[in-house]
Amino acid sequence: MTQPPPDDLTTKILIQIRDEMREMRASFEARFDGIERRLDKLDDRMAKLEDRMDRLEARMDRLEARMDELEARMDRLEARMDRLEARFDALEAHNSKQHGELLAFINEVHSDLKKFASIANETILHYADEMDKVRGRLNVIEDRLGIPHGPE
Repeated sequence: MTQPPPDDLTTKILIQIRDEMREMRASFEARFDGIERRLDKLDDRMAKLEDRMDRLEARMDRLEARMDELEARMDRLEARMDRLEARFDALEAHNSKQHGELLAFINEVHSDLKKFASIANETILHYADEMDKVRGRLNVIEDRLGIPHGPE
């Protein structure tokens, strides 16, 4: 294109508008390029975040499955503990009953031993008294017969 003469005011204004429009277009293109780069970066970040979310969801699923397993195991352990507590209570009641019976038996044996010891002491004392009487008679007989006494 040929340049019109610079004397024409309309032409000057149009040239000036054209130049400003070119500058604005270049400015807009630069801004759009910057915005596109930012959008590309955002898309990359979004893709990474989506991937990360997928991995987190998979991990959460595994954790939930593990939690279910652990809860089931805990339920089994609690049931087992309840059975053991019931068994312990039964054993404790049985042992308490046996302890009472054993204590009564020991008290009875102790009482019987006291009676036996008392009777044995009375018997020993009775026979000691009888022995003294027999020894006294024996001494009288030995004296009458003139037999010397043995050591007393």
